[in-house]
Amino acid sequence: PFDVPGAFTVDAVRPSIISRSPAADEMDVVAGSAAIIVIGFSEPLDEATVVDANFTLRQGSTLSEVRAAYDSTAQAVIVTPLAGLAPGFEYALEVSSAITDLAVNRADDADTWIFRTRVPQLVATSPADSSTLALVDDSRIEARFDTAILSAALQVSGAVEISREGQRVELRDAPIFDEATGTLRFEPAEG
Repeated sequence: PFDVPGAFTVDAVRPSIISRSPAADEMDVVAGSAAIIVIGFSEPLDEATVVDANFTLRQGSTLSEVRAAYDSTAQAVIVTPLAGLAPGFEYALEVSSAITDLAVNRADDADTWIFRTRVPQLVATSPADSSTLALVDDSRIEARFDTAILSAALQVSGAVEISREGQRVELRDAPIFDEATGTLRFEPAEG
């Protein structure tokens, strides 16, 4: 019977963001191709509203393509920037108000926050800086960084240059960055 008190319950509570990683205004976010953004919600979401178009990532005025996936157990959305996050940039992520909970309640407003990725710092080189003990038969050069370098940035002409006695030296091959070790490897074309 519908005339019994409490026969109907109405969910009028709107979903809200309760956690975000990276946090708003975080200034030391690790960059790289494996970077993700995790957004925790106050209640379960309607998975049909967790679509890429409801999450907008900008680097300045440039849009970055993303993929959004919902983890119903954690009540969280994982946003993956398809090109990764470039080091040393400010990003803004906007979550659309089109996100709804299971009762089709929409968020109050779109929610936007900013964060900045870390600038990689050089921590070691091989051969060591100013070294006179470089092996004659090994012309490889390695530079180790404290955080990832976006591999796509290495494809830009002039991203990595060698100078010998003030003259630019051509590279043998494209530089290779190993994200697991933070090591950039390259060598001069002439050895």
